[in-house]
Amino acid sequence: SLSLLMSSAGPPAPAPAAPAVTSNKTPPPPSLTPQQDDAIRSFARTAVDKYGFSWFRSNSDALTELRALHPGLLDSLTDDEIRAAYLAQEPRLWDAFWSTPFGPFVAINLLAYLSGFSWCGTPLGNEAACRAIEGM
Repeated sequence: SLSLLMSSAGPPAPAPAAPAVTSNKTPPPPSLTPQQDDAIRSFARTAVDKYGFSWFRSNSDALTELRALHPGLLDSLTDDEIRAAYLAQEPRLWDAFWSTPFGPFVAINLLAYLSGFSWCGTPLGNEAACRAIEGM
């Protein structure tokens, strides 16, 4: 019965062709020179105010301005490559340090520590805490 069904069915039908895959993914980022990387980073800081947070997506005015600010530097890159490079940039430690409250907080406290500043000599000093520190 099963063998009868198998023999009368004929050869197996070919598998259907896979549908064409279209992707909206950003192309892989190009390798940038340090000057190109700095140019895109510096422009991105101000472009948000002028063009909005998605300045790099479809705003050709923003990319035209970027190219005008750095003539010759980005000529070898297409608009899609500039977008991909911007999206692939990771924050630098120095930028993250100074563009968040953490950097100034550490700098001010380090300056106070190195200068020998103590809250004990100010009206804000807590007497019990100051006695404990002085007793160490």
